Amino acid sequence: RIATNYVYKDKNGQMQEETDWHRIVAWGRLSDVLKEYARKGSRVYVEGRLRYREYEDANGQRRFVTEIIATNVQLLDSPGGARPDVAAAAPDTEPLEPPEDIASEDEEIPF
Repeated sequence: RIATNYVYKDKNGQMQEETDWHRIVAWGRLSDVLKEYARKGSRVYVEGRLRYREYEDANGQRRFVTEIIATNVQLLDSPGGARPDVAAAAPDTEPLEPPEDIASEDEEIPF
């Protein structure tokens, strides 16, 4: 899992910080790079697609999971503080074309 932090000022002018946790799924070379170099607190850049799934836990409760299926990972930190040249991409990944049925900007939204 990785965390993203969001810092903002509340209505009283006080700084607030929110942390969200994200599940990352990495396979092959991506997995190898993360296993070898990433550590707790490491800064990473992750590109991927979202996957939503559900399952039933041991108590019979339906659970919903959102995961990021990684297609590109870059480590932004190194032990010496310099940015390493460690980057990995999933093999045979090609940019996805948007679906043809996306409404154009001129069309009305039906709600």
